[in-house]
Amino acid sequence: MNKKFFTILLLFLVLCSCAKNPQKKVFTKDNSYQIEKDKITTSSKKISKVWFENFDFTSYKKKLKKMSWLEIPNDQNLDENLIILINERCLHYVHYFPQITNTCDKLNSLKNNKKKFFNHFKKHFSPWLIKNSNQKHGKLTGYYEPIINGSLNKSDKYKYPLYGKPDDLIIVKIDKTYPELKGKKVRGRIQNNLLIPYYTRKEIESGKNPSIRPIAWAEDKVDIFFLQIQGSGKLKLPNDNIIKLNYDAHNGHPYTSIGRILIKEHGLSIADVSMNKIKKWINSNPRMGNELMERNESFVFFKISENSEDGPTGSIGYPLTPLRSIAIDPMKNPMGFLYFINTVDATYHKIKRFVFAEDTGSAIKGQIRFDLFWGSGKKSGLSAGKTNEMVQGWVILPNNK
Repeated sequence: MNKKFFTILLLFLVLCSCAKNPQKKVFTKDNSYQIEKDKITTSSKKISKVWFENFDFTSYKKKLKKMSWLEIPNDQNLDENLIILINERCLHYVHYFPQITNTCDKLNSLKNNKKKFFNHFKKHFSPWLIKNSNQKHGKLTGYYEPIINGSLNKSDKYKYPLYGKPDDLIIVKIDKTYPELKGKKVRGRIQNNLLIPYYTRKEIESGKNPSIRPIAWAEDKVDIFFLQIQGSGKLKLPNDNIIKLNYDAHNGHPYTSIGRILIKEHGLSIADVSMNKIKKWINSNPRMGNELMERNESFVFFKISENSEDGPTGSIGYPLTPLRSIAIDPMKNPMGFLYFINTVDATYHKIKRFVFAEDTGSAIKGQIRFDLFWGSGKKSGLSAGKTNEMVQGWVILPNNK
């Protein structure tokens, strides 16, 4: 390999994060999980093609175990909303498997007959158990769309900046030159004609770089930190108007879990590292809390959208659906496909449902690693913050293809 490749590969290793092994947990309760009817948002937006490059299904299937529908739990919410989503998302399958176009057309014709729809669906699709070596369980966390207090103008009350994408942030797509690094990007800045890692969280928050400019101001610095972890959210202005803060870019540094740091260095238990308890710890220990947040060098930049009625949009271009959308690792599993998860929530109520892989996240790395979208606002945030469970997952694939 040539010198150029080694240079790019070195940058890739410096700027990318490594996967962590999930904690295990045991199912102990048997009560069913009840949820409100899903809020469905359909979209006619053009779907991003970045995830629809060649995916090696031959190698992928070798890591899976094909199962019958009788071997997996039943979805607790087989309703018309799920039918809408399956019909709309069927195009993802057609991209990889053009020969199932007629199957998708038939499903669409059966959308008003739930029994016939799901009978036809299960006849032409099967669940495949996702495994990681001999491991059949992985980790499920939760995320949501936060709503934080802020302003478009700095004041004594709103003094913590939300930054837009800086002009000197360079993003290099290396997979076009090196296909073996598909989906990878290098982020950095130019110094003395060399591409070097971009500024860390601590360096960005020092406010010394004129290329990094605020687009809004927030009331609480801790809210900004967790807004960045979620990737997008909404800003409630002093006049009660709402504007959207969409993800625009990040600085390329690996994500570091401050929860793991609190467990390892401050004696907190796993039960004490929910999002809400971490917030409380930081606010109770301001100096150490600020230093703790700085140890996560990853930093997200936002852009403002005034169309506040829309929910957050996932990585493939669809609006996310509460309790039906998940984030996955696109290097391990195909994006846009239907999955089935079997887990419990923090109170041991069962969650057994179909979900769609429509988003990604810097902390979501691994074969059996899912992040469940709970919705918008404080209530969803409480649920998302408590979600840290063992999970089984199945990917739904067409038969005989």
